Amino acid sequence: MKNELNELEAKIHQLASLCQHLRQENNELRQALEMSQEENRRLNDKVEGAKMRIEQLLQSMPETSAE
Repeated sequence: MKNELNELEAKIHQLASLCQHLRQENNELRQALEMSQEENRRLNDKVEGAKMRIEQLLQSMPETSAE
């Protein structure tokens, strides 16, 4: 009986350790995801800005007729 309790205790400690490790890994992944999403927003803003500048340049160019 004592041996079974010791094995159960060891398994509980192992499970608690695994849960703690997974919780830490989950937090790290959440932070990495947040950073990636912020970078994605920043890059999208840059693309939109470049797109607007290109559209303005195209509008300011004189039209040429194909003769």
